[in-house]
Amino acid sequence: MALPIPKVSLRGGNVFETILSALVVVVAIGFLAFIVVRTGTGHLGSYSLRIRVADASGLDVGSDVRLGGTKIGSITDLWLDKSNFSAVIKARPDSEIGEARRK
Repeated sequence: MALPIPKVSLRGGNVFETILSALVVVVAIGFLAFIVVRTGTGHLGSYSLRIRVADASGLDVGSDVRLGGTKIGSITDLWLDKSNFSAVIKARPDSEIGEARRK
């Protein structure tokens, strides 16, 4: 008994699927371009974080930002939000964090 031979069509794919796939690729490339432009170079140390805290006593510009006792960055700016009287800290992560994560 012979095995059945599958019928293969050489007809092109669905035009809608092709257009949709191209659109997904364009959106993905646009998103990646946005991330690179927004962060400068695309790595973690190239952007700053804004952290809102209720009490910023003892903090100063240049102080370390620590997570679990490990330094992850430093404070670059500190101000009071007058709308709700909370302290806002602007911090920049160290570039080594992104590099260590990639390894």
